[in-house]
Formats: sequence, C-alpha cells, structure tokens
Amino acid sequence: MAMLIRKVIQTFFSLCFLLLVSFYLLINDSLHQNAYYYMSDFGRYLINIITLNWGNSSISQAVIFDQIFAYLTNTLILCIPAFLLSLCVGTLLNLVNFITRKSLVGKILDKLSILGLALPVFWIAIVVLYLNIYLGSYFVFENTFDYTRRLIDINFWSQFDFYSLTNIKSLLFNLYKELNIAVVILTIPLSLEIMKLFNEKMESLLKKDFVKTAQSRGYSRISVWYNYLFNNTFFSLIPEILRQFLLLFSFSIITENVLNYPGLGSYLTSAISVSDTAVISSTILVIGSFVLLIDLLGAVLVFLVDPKNKKGWFNE
Repeated sequence: MAMLIRKVIQTFFSLCFLLLVSFYLLINDSLHQNAYYYMSDFGRYLINIITLNWGNSSISQAVIFDQIFAYLTNTLILCIPAFLLSLCVGTLLNLVNFITRKSLVGKILDKLSILGLALPVFWIAIVVLYLNIYLGSYFVFENTFDYTRRLIDINFWSQFDFYSLTNIKSLLFNLYKELNIAVVILTIPLSLEIMKLFNEKMESLLKKDFVKTAQSRGYSRISVWYNYLFNNTFFSLIPEILRQFLLLFSFSIITENVLNYPGLGSYLTSAISVSDTAVISSTILVIGSFVLLIDLLGAVLVFLVDPKNKKGWFNE
C-alpha cells in the first residue's frame, strides 16, 4: 500500500512538472500566438486545461481539444491491436523457446529476443513495405488511409450506428485493410521484447525446487510452463508489460510518419513544422499525461492482482 501511495504522489508531481513545461512553451512563443504572456497567467491556463478550453490552432483555427482527441483515437486504434497481438505472439514464442530451449530453435529464439528493441522501427517499416510489393496478393493493404482519416471527423462517430452489426463489420474490415501492415510493423519488435521479459523472469524460476519437482515427476513441458512458470510470472510482469505498451505508443509515432498515418504523431510533427505552439504544447501535455496514467495503472493493477500483495509477511 505504501508503494502505491508513493506512486500516486510521484505521478502527481510529474503531472505538475508537465503542466509547467507545457505552459512555458506557450509564454515563450516568439510569434505571440497565444493569450499567455507571464507566469501569473498560469492559474488561468490551469482553469482552461481543466475545462477543456485549449483554444484553437493558430494555423487551421480548428479546436485543439477536438483535434487531439480524434488523432489520439486513431493512434490507439493502431496501438491496441498491435499490443494485443504482440502479447499473444510474445507469449507463444516464450512457450516455444521453453519447449525447445536445448535445441537449435531455442537458441535462435534466444538470439532473436536480444534484438527486440535494437531493431529500428523505421527500418522494419521500410522492409515490410518493400516485401509487401512482392506479397501483395497475400495482404489486403491500402496505404492511403482514406477510411481512417474519416474517423478524425467527430461527426463520423456521432452518426455511427453501434447497434448495427453490418456497420461494425464494415468498420472492422476497413480498418483491417488500412492497418494490417502498420500493426505487423509494430508487432515485430514488441513481440521479441515481451518474449525476452518472460525468458528473463522464468530463468530464475527454473532453479526453484517446485519447478524441478514438477519436471522430475514427468509433467509435460506445456504443463510445467503454464502451471509453474507462466502463472508465477505474468502478474509480476504487468508493470513491465504496460511499459511495453508505452514503448509501442512511441514506436507508433515513428510509424505514423513513415506511413503517413493520420495519428497523434503525425499531428505533432505537422504542428512542429509550422511552429503551431498551441498545438505542440497541448499535444505534449496529452502524450505525457497518457504515459503517466498508464504507468500508474500498472502499479494499481499489480497491487490488486499480484498474489504477493495478499500476504504482508511475504514481502517482509
């Protein structure tokens, strides 16, 4: 409980610092496009942030909050499937690695797990797009993102019929056509990193007596992996797994610019290119707050579901 309270306090002060950084960008705007000029305006700025009155873009005059919400939605539409797929693939690779750990396949997987974060995402994007030219008959891919760009319009969601199965099927199919390559690009490095996390955590468990006993009794490797390794590893890795989601979130910003995908990363890049300080400040605030809240969510989930927190004497 004390650790969770410390995490909440740390998140609060980090958020305060993030607000100051965002406000500092506004008052130091050389073009004076904003209504904030002095540090004494911070109270008014804070009230506007809380009331979601973030102003308008100095270039397009669009409402900043509506734009950021729409682009963030698009980024999450890309990140969430990639994260879930990475978690499934990474877990499966860990199982295969455990079953074949003394064979050539296991050794190859060990080497690949080291490459996880060492693989530049933009290189992966270029290679996958290049391969897609020759494998186009196997993938249905549209890189214009015309349908995804429609999701930015807030009127699309207000008119969308969520009770119509036909509309939902059409939405999912169109998203698949436009996102399958982007999801594959993000899945490759994250799957290897998740496999590496499980490998490192399970390595210490393999030396425990209860695992050796299960193996000596002739339990199958899949049974040993699931009942004695995975179940004793997954909950303690929740914070690390959620941090991998944040890593994926940052990877998506790079991928969006490579593929010209209409997400928060490309929105921030375009704002920087035209020196739209109001958009830059608000986008940085949203990205930083999102990272802090996901990190806090990981601490809360561990506190709620990790069996080690159920026994106070265990941690002592």
